[in-house]
Amino acid sequence: MNISFRCLVLIIVLLAYCSTSYAEELSATGYLNYSTEEEFEDDEKIKETDVFNRNLYLALNKPVTRFLSYDLLFRTFWVDTTIDEANDSEEDRYIRVIEPEIGINLANPMYRLSGGYRRSETWTSDKLSDEHRLTTNFYYSRFSVFPRELPSLSLDFQRDEIFDHLSVSRTDITRVVLPYLSCCREKIQSVITDLS
Repeated sequence: MNISFRCLVLIIVLLAYCSTSYAEELSATGYLNYSTEEEFEDDEKIKETDVFNRNLYLALNKPVTRFLSYDLLFRTFWVDTTIDEANDSEEDRYIRVIEPEIGINLANPMYRLSGGYRRSETWTSDKLSDEHRLTTNFYYSRFSVFPRELPSLSLDFQRDEIFDHLSVSRTDITRVVLPYLSCCREKIQSVITDLS
């Protein structure tokens, strides 16, 4: 793993546990699920699929001032799947995802400016090696305006960088979603109705 990813995970853990003042804004959710699906043909089992899901979500929201806050998020998603065919063939599939995220919010009743960074590390094997690793860096920002008598408007910007960690890279993609404007159609309709 590279050093910046390790540092980001360390910062999240230290901020979450070093001070009791953070405890009020810290939330955690965990999820475990095991399921078995069996397929039959002529009353004979031909396939059995076992799936074991484990999810963890940690969120820390900390207001700095009345208008400024930050979010530290940490998500994991692990899935183990075993497919057992009637012909005695067995296939194991694995997905391991770890996602730290940091976001900053500046808001008042008239506007909201937010931005952040999320890094997603995905492995498709039970071993967390670079051979089966795909990394996504996601940058985002949004500016929203909430006028009282007019529709709300939002301006968004997003950038994705997706790459693998092989010595001869097979995946290296950068996508930029140029700023786009969105607004609330229902509010526009009510303003038009009020004006007529």
